Amino acid sequence: MMTVDFQNFFIFSLVCLFSVLFYSLFFKKPKFGCDDDLLPPSPPSLPIIGHLHLILSSLVHKSLQKLSSKYGDFLHLRIFNVRILLVTSASVAHEIIKVQDVNVSSRGYPPIDESLLFGSYSFIVA
Repeated sequence: MMTVDFQNFFIFSLVCLFSVLFYSLFFKKPKFGCDDDLLPPSPPSLPIIGHLHLILSSLVHKSLQKLSSKYGDFLHLRIFNVRILLVTSASVAHEIIKVQDVNVSSRGYPPIDESLLFGSYSFIVA
């Protein structure tokens, strides 16, 4: 009788542990050290895949054009755990690259840059 109670307790504690872990990984907003008030506008996202469903709904360039016409020339997207800042205007790109180059280029490498999955970030030019 004692082993059955111990097995039930063990199974119950594992279920509780995995449910808390699942909730914290997939349903809580991640804290990346930056304030969400500082980010550009963003469409609503799904918990795990982020904005992937919006990008793959049609051809990529058409879905990005639709998003930029609705949310502006500078918007924030998240695909899985990767944050993307999408710039669709030449004037905003000039502002980032030429005028604010010291603020943008003086930041260190993000921790994901050194992982095995992503060797480096890439730019999408539309």
